[in-house]
Amino acid sequence: MSVLTELYGKSSHHLPTNSCPVKVRRSRITLAQVSEAVWGIVTFALFLALGPFSAIAVVLSLGSLARGQEDKMEPHAAH
Repeated sequence: MSVLTELYGKSSHHLPTNSCPVKVRRSRITLAQVSEAVWGIVTFALFLALGPFSAIAVVLSLGSLARGQEDKMEPHAAH
């Protein structure tokens, strides 16, 4: 600890008295960051709770996605 205080003491002598050697950067937590964290926790909890039975939910959701895509045309294959 004394090495750090010595280094800090030597380097602060060259600075003006009103300047701070370390700039503090404040971070703001946005709603998007909070919601992403909440969804991650919920997803992980459901993964732990459902275990191997989560395959049922995946199959049902893939089926519902496939039903929504029936009326859309696919692009032609490039030869």
